[in-house]
Amino acid sequence: RKKAEVELEVIASELRQLIETANAPIIGIDLEGRITEWNNKVEELLGYSALDAKGEVFVEKFVMSHDRRSVQEIMDMALKGQSTASFEIAFYTKQAKMDEDWSNPIHILLNANPRRDVRGNVIGVVGVGQDVTHFKRMMDAEVALSKAQAANDAKSQFLANMSHEMRTPLNGIIGMNELLSDTLGEDDQLELSRQIRTSANGLLTLISDILDLTRVEAGKFELESR
Repeated sequence: RKKAEVELEVIASELRQLIETANAPIIGIDLEGRITEWNNKVEELLGYSALDAKGEVFVEKFVMSHDRRSVQEIMDMALKGQSTASFEIAFYTKQAKMDEDWSNPIHILLNANPRRDVRGNVIGVVGVGQDVTHFKRMMDAEVALSKAQAANDAKSQFLANMSHEMRTPLNGIIGMNELLSDTLGEDDQLELSRQIRTSANGLLTLISDILDLTRVEAGKFELESR
C-alpha cells in the first residue's frame, strides 16, 4: 500500500508539473467558483501570479461585467456535468486594469469541463484554453479595412453618379448657349453668352476631373499615349 501511495504521489506531482508548464492557459475552479489552479501560461498572459489568483472568485475578479452572466452559465453547466467547448472570453491584464486601458484585451478560447474526484463526483471546473488574441486582432483589422474600403467605394460611386448627372444637363446648357450666341449681335447679350460659355466649360472641366479622380480611386484610370 505504501508503494501505491508513493506512485500516486509521483503521478500527481508529474501531472501538476505538466499543468504548470503547459503552453496553454489552464484554470481550475472549485464548487464555489474560486480559483484553485492558475498555471504559468495564464500568469504570462494576464500578469497575475498564482498567488494573486488562487482563492479569488473567477467570474467576479477576472471576467468583465458584460460577460459575467454568460460565463457563469457555462460554469454552472460544467458543475452539472456538461462540458462547453470553444467559448471566447476577453480578459484584461493586471497592468491594463491598473492603467484603466481597455483598448487591447487578451482573447482566450476556453473549453470548460467538469472536474471529478476518484469517485466520479464533480468537484469543480477545469478550463483549458488557447490564446487567440493575435487572430482576433487580425480579424478586427480586416473588418475595419473592409468597412473603410466599402465606404470609399460608396463615396467614389456617389461622386461618379453625381458627376454624370451634372454633366448631362450642363452639356445641354452649353449647347443651347451656343445656339443662342449665333442669334446675337455684338452687344452686351453676346458678352453674357460668352461668360456663360466660359463658366460652363470650367465647370465641365471640374466635373471631368472628379470623374478621373473616381477612376483613380477605383484603379480604372488609364493614361492615354500620344
